[in-house]
Amino acid sequence: TGKALVLGLENLTMEGGGTIEDLDLDFTLPAYPDIELKHGGKDIPVTIHNLDEYLQLVVDWTLLRGVSAQFSAFKEGFNSIFPISSLQQFYPSEVHHTHTDTCIPHISQNTNRIGAPQQ
Repeated sequence: TGKALVLGLENLTMEGGGTIEDLDLDFTLPAYPDIELKHGGKDIPVTIHNLDEYLQLVVDWTLLRGVSAQFSAFKEGFNSIFPISSLQQFYPSEVHHTHTDTCIPHISQNTNRIGAPQQ
């Protein structure tokens, strides 16, 4: 029943006896205390009652918003060196071809996977 589930969650402890509250988490991105997952997040403790929301926000920020921000920064930097609009004259397969071993085989033959010269 609903009451049993709530009671079970409230009494949930981690291995060793600690509770979620003992972790002293708040609604900021782990390892990035300046990134609040929601407005006022640094002042909102994570409890067993809001753990699901916290986990959803961490996953959303890590896999969606964070990646999107990194990609936007990469695109902006790339565009400052080589305008992306210049790539419109090429087919995707042509752009891919310029960045594969078929275009510059001598490099791949003389390097290993991490780029160090082969012995």
